[in-house]
Amino acid sequence: MTSSAHGTRWIVSPRFDALWFIAPGFVSLLIAAPVLMGVWDVGAVSPLAWLLMVVFIDVAHVWTTLFRTYLDKQERERRPWLYWGLPTLVFAGGFLVHSAQPNWFWTLFAYVAVHHFIKQQFGFISLYRYRANEHRSWVRRLDKIAVYTGAGVPVLYWHTTLPRDISWFVEGDFIGPLPAEIMVVGWCVYGLAGAIWVFHRLIDARINGAQWGRDLTMLATWLTWYIGIVVTDVDFVFTVTNVVIHGVPYAALVWHSSRRQKPSTEKNYRPNIAVFVGLCLMLAFIEEGLWDLTVWHDHAQWFGTLPSNLSHQWLVDVAVPLLMVPQGTHYLLDGFIWRMDASNPGLKTKIFRNSRPLAH
Repeated sequence: MTSSAHGTRWIVSPRFDALWFIAPGFVSLLIAAPVLMGVWDVGAVSPLAWLLMVVFIDVAHVWTTLFRTYLDKQERERRPWLYWGLPTLVFAGGFLVHSAQPNWFWTLFAYVAVHHFIKQQFGFISLYRYRANEHRSWVRRLDKIAVYTGAGVPVLYWHTTLPRDISWFVEGDFIGPLPAEIMVVGWCVYGLAGAIWVFHRLIDARINGAQWGRDLTMLATWLTWYIGIVVTDVDFVFTVTNVVIHGVPYAALVWHSSRRQKPSTEKNYRPNIAVFVGLCLMLAFIEEGLWDLTVWHDHAQWFGTLPSNLSHQWLVDVAVPLLMVPQGTHYLLDGFIWRMDASNPGLKTKIFRNSRPLAH
């Protein structure tokens, strides 16, 4: 960022935010548009699309957390109990639950994942609210209600229309079906929360000026969750609208916040972009390959197959909770490493490094 970014309502800059934080949600809708318009009849995600979206975006973004935590020596040494304790707890808890009942394991992780995906959208909204120097508690609550309603009501609708062709992890991981009648209340809350939030934003924009990053992030959240879940029941549409808006902005935020200032200069230092991208893609490919070899057996064209004499149930029982450790740790760590308080000294500087919030 340059000095022209001072006093901005953008997290990094208009160009960076537009490309990496805002565009992914709308790009995912453009990708899904041919299916939505009936031009392209596609059901399951093709092997290539699965590799690009699930492995190289969704799984890879999990591994970018390394640059915010384990690959940051100062951060790693600051709270080792967190960075080594959480993976241990994730594996131990996952192993116990999966051993008792595999269906419970997938249901538990599905709901944790849903909360994680929704909370990330609220996190970006919160960053934009901070940049606008908006600290009123009722506005924060209104933003939270809007985000959780915009994503949560479509998920509730999903529960009333089970079984469906789409699933979060595995078929049957959500509890249901729930009575369809509850959607009468659900859609009323949906419309009311959306109307109140839009009314507030229109009034606030007139008084304090527009906050395009915040408003477009909210719009993308509502559109992707509604279209991906309510409008269609197509695996490809749900996958693209689910993972692109989640994985790309997160990876970009980690990349941006992982920059450091050298002690002897005022210039910013970035980790090598090839290392950042290459390491995360490689680890994602390895992780998903292990999943496929031991559990799924769906993508032999990418990962090959294990000899039949190695395919034992005990291998699955150990592999599932072990391979879920990166993802589960990522879910839980996000509740700690992005807090804008004393638990993360210097985080505001890392994210809003060369800029300051606007004064009203």
